[in-house]
Amino acid sequence: MLAWSSLVLGGTEVKARGYLGGSDNGLHDTYGDIDKSVDIEPSGKGQDSGSKFARKLAGSVVDCLGEIIDKSSVTLLDFKKSVVTKNTLHEKGGELRYTDIATVDDRAVSLVVTVTSGNYIDIREQWDKKKRTPDQQNGKNWKNGGKGELGVINLQTVRGEPKSGEGNFKFCFHDTTTDALVKVDRFDFTIFDLDQRKNGIKEKLLMYAATAQPKLWPDTTSSHISLFCEDEESTVPCDENTRTVFHSSTKGNGPDNPTDPSDLSQKQKKRSVAFTFIDTDCFEFTYDHYCPSEVNGSSLCSRYTGGNFLFGGAAHEIIEEGECVVTPTLPPK
Repeated sequence: MLAWSSLVLGGTEVKARGYLGGSDNGLHDTYGDIDKSVDIEPSGKGQDSGSKFARKLAGSVVDCLGEIIDKSSVTLLDFKKSVVTKNTLHEKGGELRYTDIATVDDRAVSLVVTVTSGNYIDIREQWDKKKRTPDQQNGKNWKNGGKGELGVINLQTVRGEPKSGEGNFKFCFHDTTTDALVKVDRFDFTIFDLDQRKNGIKEKLLMYAATAQPKLWPDTTSSHISLFCEDEESTVPCDENTRTVFHSSTKGNGPDNPTDPSDLSQKQKKRSVAFTFIDTDCFEFTYDHYCPSEVNGSSLCSRYTGGNFLFGGAAHEIIEEGECVVTPTLPPK
């Protein structure tokens, strides 16, 4: 529904016209991109003031909490320009480090990935069997036409080991020079290519989404991502103490993988989840490349393979055109 909403910009109330969706199912539409054609009606101001506000709104987006955000204030994560200076995630106590991935307060910042729990380090045995090296499997995506614009972490699902394809990861920002933790005011992080295999292997992302702002494209109904709560009893939006599950629903393969977050096909956008984080230094989630029938004890999958967990910074089309998954709002840590 097209509607007016009162907004405060620069200490002055304005009215901006955008699209709002129903909230009966806990979901709503984002306004998306705001440009100079947006209808602006300043509260108690003249026509000249209205033009001034229109100029201020150009190049902005309205986030899932209804706040007008200047795009220039969002920290951009640039995986292509970053340098992988450590690639030891497969080792005990190891890490995957993307050096100089962003700039915060005029200082270079790196993104460091570590394993929080589980048996991810067992993956090296599977790589050795396939004669693959860590640099071929983790770091930046160069496969299937990849240009290094996305990050990648490889997962291997092994017959008889239901948890073998699960990775529990923590992503933290560190000052490149001092290695101190850095809290980033606002940034976007996107998960790509949640799909499944003909052999029965599926993929899911599990995350406490209360402190993030997830979006699906073009909306939660048409997206290829299924949503439910980990306890399988609650309904979305999940309670702040219950993880949200973003689950694959359609079959895919290597050739249909994305390579550029700014150039996505409709199918690729439908298989992605875009998150906006506020005042965050670290965030965690689980990515699972698994055989559901083996997990529940009913049968084995027809074949066991590896899969690549693809991620990157902002995917602007999803951010500006997608639908918000409303989550309980928690105060910044």
